[in-house]
Amino acid sequence: MRNLVNYAVRYAKVGFSVLPMIGKKPMIKFADQPALTVDQIQSYWRSHPYAQLALRTTNFFVIDIDEHPGGADGFKSIADYPNPEYLRDTLSQTTAGGGRQLFYLKRDDCTIQQRIGWLPGVDVKAHVNNYVMVAPSERNGKLYQWENHNPIVTAPR
Repeated sequence: MRNLVNYAVRYAKVGFSVLPMIGKKPMIKFADQPALTVDQIQSYWRSHPYAQLALRTTNFFVIDIDEHPGGADGFKSIADYPNPEYLRDTLSQTTAGGGRQLFYLKRDDCTIQQRIGWLPGVDVKAHVNNYVMVAPSERNGKLYQWENHNPIVTAPR
């Protein structure tokens, strides 16, 4: 495992709320708390150098696509989705578990609701007290990896 402090600082400097993680669990209490500052991030990673990295879904949301062996196939659900125009090209990553996540900025003129099970194998992670693991975090020896360098686009209406 590598130390992700420089990634954490970069994410914070562009406006994301960073969480140090062990596995897929936050190492700090964060619900309804302000984002960690750069100094706090650096201090935390000094004492926990192998913490992994997640971002709170405060100003963005994620379409989280998974395939469950013997269960729901989120990739098929997305391929069959009747309104593909809503799934605009945006920043995306592959997950350590073989899934895919599409990142969208929240709109100021409407509320995006968290919807676990939005489609079979597809969740919408949007609550301000939720989070997603992000690249280059590692889980079970596998990496989260950015698929592209697209900007995060604003969700369509």
